[in-house]
Amino acid sequence: MFYGNNGTKVKMNYEIIRLTDRPEIKKQAAQWFHEKWGIPLEAYTESMEECLVQRSPVPQWYMAMEKDRIIAVGSWYLFPSVSL
Repeated sequence: MFYGNNGTKVKMNYEIIRLTDRPEIKKQAAQWFHEKWGIPLEAYTESMEECLVQRSPVPQWYMAMEKDRIIAVGSWYLFPSVSL
C-alpha cells in the first residue's frame, strides 16, 4: 500500500522479477532504462547480457512488473574498494 500525492491510499499490484528468471524481457528492460536515464541502450544491453551468462554473481537485474508492463528496473553491482 502506498499513499498518493493527495494522501489517499493507492494499492499497487506488482511483482519483482529477476532478469535471469525472464530473459525474454531483456530488450524491453534495457529500453525502459535507456528511456528513463538517457544512457546508451547498448550499455544496458551489455550489462544485462553479463547477468544472463552468469560468469559472476553480479550484475543482477530486477524488474517491477505490473502484469506484463515494466514499472521499474533496478540493478545490483558490487564494486571493489577504491583507495584515494
